[in-house]
Amino acid sequence: MKQWHGTFRRGRFGLPTRVAAVGLLASPFAWPRGAVAGPYEWSQLRIGGTGWVTGMVSHPTHPDLRLARTDTGGFYRWDASADRWTPGLTTTTVPGLGDYQTRIGVESVALSASDPAVQYIAFSDRVYRSADGGQTFTPTSLNTPTDANGSFRSVGERLVVDPRNPDAALFGSREQGLFRTTDGSNWSALPSAQVPFGTNGIGITTAAYDPTSPAVNGFTSVAYAATDGAGVFRTTDGGATWSNISNAAGGPGSNRRVNDLKVASDGSVYFAFGRSSGANGGVWRYQPNAPGGATWSAIVPFSSQSYVTIAPDPFNPQRVIYGTGGLQSLRLSTNGGSTSQALTWERNSPDIPWAELTAEGYFSTDEVYFDPVQPDLLRVAQGIGVWDADASPAALADNRVTWRFDSAGIEQLVTQDVIVPRSGQPITAGWDRTGFVHTDPDQYTATQIFPNDFSVGWDLASQPGNPDYVVVNSASTRSFENYANYAGYSDDGGQTWQRFGSIANGTHPFDLRYGNLAVSAAGNGYDDRLVWVPAEFDEDGGSSAVPQPWYSDDGGQSWQQAPGWVTYFNGQPIPTGSFQRYFNHQGLVADEVVPGTFYVLVKNIGVARSFDGGVNWEYTPSSLPAWAHHAHLRATPGHAGHLWYVPGREKREGVYVSTDGGASFTQLPGTANALTIALGAAAPGSDYPTVYFIGDVDGVRGLHFSIDQGQTWGFLGQYPFDLYQEPKQLAADPDLFGRVYLGIDGTGFLFGDFVTASIVGDYNGNGQVEQGDLDIVLQNWGTGTFTGDEAALVGGAFDGTVDQN
Repeated sequence: MKQWHGTFRRGRFGLPTRVAAVGLLASPFAWPRGAVAGPYEWSQLRIGGTGWVTGMVSHPTHPDLRLARTDTGGFYRWDASADRWTPGLTTTTVPGLGDYQTRIGVESVALSASDPAVQYIAFSDRVYRSADGGQTFTPTSLNTPTDANGSFRSVGERLVVDPRNPDAALFGSREQGLFRTTDGSNWSALPSAQVPFGTNGIGITTAAYDPTSPAVNGFTSVAYAATDGAGVFRTTDGGATWSNISNAAGGPGSNRRVNDLKVASDGSVYFAFGRSSGANGGVWRYQPNAPGGATWSAIVPFSSQSYVTIAPDPFNPQRVIYGTGGLQSLRLSTNGGSTSQALTWERNSPDIPWAELTAEGYFSTDEVYFDPVQPDLLRVAQGIGVWDADASPAALADNRVTWRFDSAGIEQLVTQDVIVPRSGQPITAGWDRTGFVHTDPDQYTATQIFPNDFSVGWDLASQPGNPDYVVVNSASTRSFENYANYAGYSDDGGQTWQRFGSIANGTHPFDLRYGNLAVSAAGNGYDDRLVWVPAEFDEDGGSSAVPQPWYSDDGGQSWQQAPGWVTYFNGQPIPTGSFQRYFNHQGLVADEVVPGTFYVLVKNIGVARSFDGGVNWEYTPSSLPAWAHHAHLRATPGHAGHLWYVPGREKREGVYVSTDGGASFTQLPGTANALTIALGAAAPGSDYPTVYFIGDVDGVRGLHFSIDQGQTWGFLGQYPFDLYQEPKQLAADPDLFGRVYLGIDGTGFLFGDFVTASIVGDYNGNGQVEQGDLDIVLQNWGTGTFTGDEAALVGGAFDGTVDQN
């Protein structure tokens, strides 16, 4: 008996090749229900940025301590050792949130200047505090409504820490005024007579301490709080009492919105006023220590422009940069605002190329500030990520700012769909950017679909058996663009894209938007057959027609509404389940084997099906859950008429399967709370695709998989990448067993694999996998022979290659 030691050869993109089968079972179909399959790991599907980073702060003395907040995906902290951002809101850092969360945006973040271990974050109506550098956060007493994805989410920080005292902080709320803590845990509200609440839903927009002011009773004496529509307020006793300074002689008045305020190193305060109802925007300076008393001065007098950000240089208080929304106007002053010069800007992103190529003429700007440690370094939190720029006089000699993309590790896309038509090359869809094609998910190789348009990728589909032909349902959400439709196709696997001919030639039906697309399997005259089920939508002042299928027999050059769609007894068309475009409903699929066959979820009834390419339909009143607005329907590769269904987050039901084309469905025992489902490569020794779903099996929540059509399930963990965000979309690699791609709510996409493992054991006997402290016994390995440096192990549960050490 030959002894060997080895490690599994690392496979595609540096990940293990078919290591999934190792340690799983003695016989491929003998797993007990709930069995743990083995170590499984998640990685970010690397896009970089993509979503709104609404603010960012840097520590005044520690150059690598930075936090960036987002509107839908938690917050990120800079990891200097890895030269990338890493998620800050995880199951480890904020334990105890419970079940999956939706849209965990962070309203504000703050760092303590006096103690870098202390950090604060505000999200989900609570303020949390960390005393260990962000490793763990605990909730404080403050519980007030937050809206990190709401209007004015990108105003200056609402949460600030006293630079002298890590236990003292201020928080400006949207609805309940200004709050103060002096022990880091317990908060009290300032009376509205001292600091008014401001406009409901916007409230206190931003606050700041003046670190140049003297101490009083252990606190920094001077701080500022700005409101929407109620004025600017100042304290000189550490926050105990406040007074309105905006109504002073020569001041800006109290009827305006403050989008940003910054305290300069000489104690001067700069304000960026936004345009709001009844009040114009501008840029002002407040000098509390001016000779003869405090004075206000207008750097930019009030006008129709809305200023969103202002940044004094911490190394030179006379040097200040300020800008309007989208940086349509960006100006630099070197004399405190007395005069200024216009700046233009450009983008540079060699490491994440799509960020430089995507339409971003309106540079959706949030916080701009000078780095407090490194001179002449300008930073900005922006609509697709984080950028920085050299702002030295030499670099700005031509009055041009070059923004450099610095978003590695930030995955902020609000996801809509993911498919894997070709092994290892997923295509993703999401909000604002339509979608991306990934030639290597472990590297920043993503190329953008339709990069010159602001649009949402609502749905993706590929032709069964033909990974080169892919379609995308893409459209704008903006009324001033008339909800422009960008749907189209690629016939080269996503390398190039064209809009459907009906859109290009102006004949596309207005109601045919959003919803789901499907492509027929080729053959029987259906090679170019598409079916589209639009979603209801009423943002144009009325309701669209009842969503029912349309079809095209010429690849999208023209469309016809299905004349044979199913109706009620009174002849009225029956709605599909595509209820509203915002819902993550995926209710249309083409049969993976039979050309011209399509299936559609019908609201409250079951499944409608067509056998003639979407022209005529029949419905089968299957016992599926009603009103499943986030339901997912999947067809099975290689198996005609096999359908898998999960109801989505509204329902408590589990996984349903049909083997007769939707005529009947059976709920699999022990499954519940099913969110999304996918089918991928079969396990070694199996001829049926592996089924993956996220939900419950016998009360255990997380990602489960089955290689025996749902008779038994393996468990792969609850929180992918340790993130609370709700899983929304799931796809599996068609060729690599164990590889799945997952879209999660507001934090982009992940991909998972069984981990690479070391092997020690008898060559033709039993072995053992060792991964940290985890040991998994391997049984029934079968026999094989060494070939050169490799051993081919064939039989039992594993069919792969092992490198000999």
